[in-house]
Amino acid sequence: MLQSIKINFEVIELMDFYWQTAARREKLADSYLLDIANRPEMNTIYTDDFDSNSVRKVLSAVINYEPVNEGTEKEIEFYQSNKFFADDPGNVELVLPTVKTLNVNEFKEQFAGDTKFEEVQINFIPAYNLVDKIEDNVLTINFFKLGVDFTDFETVLLEGKPLKEYIASRLKDIL
Repeated sequence: MLQSIKINFEVIELMDFYWQTAARREKLADSYLLDIANRPEMNTIYTDDFDSNSVRKVLSAVINYEPVNEGTEKEIEFYQSNKFFADDPGNVELVLPTVKTLNVNEFKEQFAGDTKFEEVQINFIPAYNLVDKIEDNVLTINFFKLGVDFTDFETVLLEGKPLKEYIASRLKDIL
């Protein structure tokens, strides 16, 4: 029986400060970039060609208004997404409030029967081309893949579905 669902958007809060700082063309210490890169939530997306050094390198390039030299495909995509948010942090403001106020307690009732896990964690992080990733009882969602329904502005979409609907479908896969 599902008893708790935790939502973790701490990395996105760190990134929001980063994007705002970049938009003002101010600098951040490399230690701040390393703090983001070394967050445990970020480990989920690391591969042979995209790791914590990739995150540090890309974030450094964006904040310094430099290109990414000899970047992998994932690094280039990560760079472009971060550059987009750094150039116009208003894009974050369209989505972040929904993530911060997301209430998924109703799913505890929906999954009240026998489930594989009693607790699920949902992490929102910036990533490259993936939409989400499931590892055991953790659903990691790529913040860059969230969008706003421009006919509503209150509805955040993921893969064309309202965010809560998308999460419910992925919870079925987990549980």
